[in-house]
Amino acid sequence: MRTSGKYKTSLALAISATTLRFHEFDEGDSSFAKNVNRSYKLHNTCNTSTTISVYDDLNKITLCYIMTQDEELKDFLIANKNLISILLEAQVQIEARFGDVPLYLELHTDFENPEWTKIFLIIKNNLSNNDALEKLKNLFKTWFFFKDKSIKRLVTISEESQ
Repeated sequence: MRTSGKYKTSLALAISATTLRFHEFDEGDSSFAKNVNRSYKLHNTCNTSTTISVYDDLNKITLCYIMTQDEELKDFLIANKNLISILLEAQVQIEARFGDVPLYLELHTDFENPEWTKIFLIIKNNLSNNDALEKLKNLFKTWFFFKDKSIKRLVTISEESQ
């Protein structure tokens, strides 16, 4: 596509509070740097980066975990954003101990007390019960033990030997 004798070759991403827009600028156009700079400031000012980051991290979680109540879990994680990084970190910690095993996330609510809602992270594996239990104990002693109590109230980690 030609524009006044020049090819459009540069793209910048402009971010506003509600929309993502792509802008094309002519090669050599001095407004390119100004628009990129203005977009960067806007991006940082309206906290869009946090929102995009949360949804990026949620997408990563859907790649790492098998989720039984997909939408309910996502809503719960959005409401408890601090859990997202913990679950991403947990996947790495679990893989280091158990190898590449299926990881499930389930959301459980006590029907008598709706305020009590927890995520159960279930490690499915083919290890003997004793080996799996030793690896789970190691996970707790070296990693999960050091997490904040508010995290431990919302996440339970267990294993199921198949």
